[in-house]
Amino acid sequence: MGEILTLDRSVYIVGMMGAGKSEVGRLVAGYAGVDFIDTDKVIEDMSGETCGALVAAGRFVEAQNAAILSLRPENPTVIATGGSTANYPDLVDHLGVFGVGLFLDVSPWILSGRLSSERIAALNNPDNLSLDGIIDQRRPNYLRASQIVVPVNSIQIPLMTARRAAEAISTYQSEHPLAT
Repeated sequence: MGEILTLDRSVYIVGMMGAGKSEVGRLVAGYAGVDFIDTDKVIEDMSGETCGALVAAGRFVEAQNAAILSLRPENPTVIATGGSTANYPDLVDHLGVFGVGLFLDVSPWILSGRLSSERIAALNNPDNLSLDGIIDQRRPNYLRASQIVVPVNSIQIPLMTARRAAEAISTYQSEHPLAT
């Protein structure tokens, strides 16, 4: 494919569970004709356990750190991160070495319609916050981790969000060319 977007660097996508990081990431990678990595899958492949089981056992953060720090794409790649990745500056710093951050910014009321109570319970939430509380806690970290913000509203299907993300990435790359 690659007809809609040319990537000159990797893009890592941050945002809450349910924001659409994996689906939008797959679409953006397809537009650019580059590889796609879902860090949740990397975590599960490396640990042999589901992310939910790791959260329940208190081992998710350690598994997430190992998985993300193992990533070293040699070519532009689109990476969908887990919802709590932006809470860990060392992970953001690592991803920033080879990529630019894109935040899918979804409001609490949209997420509450997308997430079941089981999915909300599976969030990495050691402070036992409400969904609104988790979003309020994480949003500043998502903003710090990202150079690009793509607002997601309730009427957008993933395809529309992915096209808006591709446009935002293209604009960012033209305004911030890589040093030669």
